[in-house]
Amino acid sequence: TSHPWLYQLVDKLLVNDHGATTLMLRNPFEEEPPKFVKADLYMYQFTDPSSPEAREGNWWKRTRRGQYLGPMSRESIQTYLTERD
Repeated sequence: TSHPWLYQLVDKLLVNDHGATTLMLRNPFEEEPPKFVKADLYMYQFTDPSSPEAREGNWWKRTRRGQYLGPMSRESIQTYLTERD
């Protein structure tokens, strides 16, 4: 991926950084930080306003496009960030 901010975010999530976890609706790592973080890529499209999905409040249809960032551990992200500098 060519988005350096994503690696910084992953690094912070792996240590349960409060500033990073407050970007989420709820902190899924309250007990302890995750061992790995990965990111998948999805394409989002509006549903047809007259569709049953839209009437149920599901305004988006999402399709998985693949893996965006493979599983990263604290060690692997630190290695990447050190080599990048």
